[in-house]
Amino acid sequence: MSAPKLNSTLSRLAGAVVLTSCLALTAACGGSANAVPVGADEPMPTSSGVQAAKAAGPIDTEFFSSVLPEGWEIVADDLDAMGLMTIGKKGTGGAQGVYLKFEQGAATDAMAAIEKFASSYEGSTPMRMERNGITWVNTRYTYGGVTQSLNITNAGETKVTFTVMGDDYDTSPGVKAIFDNTVLK
Repeated sequence: MSAPKLNSTLSRLAGAVVLTSCLALTAACGGSANAVPVGADEPMPTSSGVQAAKAAGPIDTEFFSSVLPEGWEIVADDLDAMGLMTIGKKGTGGAQGVYLKFEQGAATDAMAAIEKFASSYEGSTPMRMERNGITWVNTRYTYGGVTQSLNITNAGETKVTFTVMGDDYDTSPGVKAIFDNTVLK
């Protein structure tokens, strides 16, 4: 196998390992309906002023629409089989990526799920934040040496998770472009 092909294969394999870790962590976010929301009365954080990346094209699926930022690619479209789409910054081998997961019939108390996750994985204090008219709950954490954030909301009876690996909303123009343009269906 040629070196470029081997590197590409290894990058995809590394991304799959990271993705598997994210899915395992996301599955742990059941939460309790009796939990007291943390930060419910706190103001929602706003962006630090990072300009969004230029859009390379639209993303339009049955679950959501958004933009594919310039320099990013759809790494895996498993929406039909797993309810998951992976979007990654080109050339990062999965170290900078966004994972959108849609679990139909699994709507949950998003704050309780984030609280449980944050306490299990030493995440930041759970917070509410609004992106493009959608209220998400968020925690930031480090897993496997990689900075990540987990964001959860509900769209009807569907639990939606928006997991970011690497630079987050306030530091990555690509993540900001995807998040700011996401419309749930």
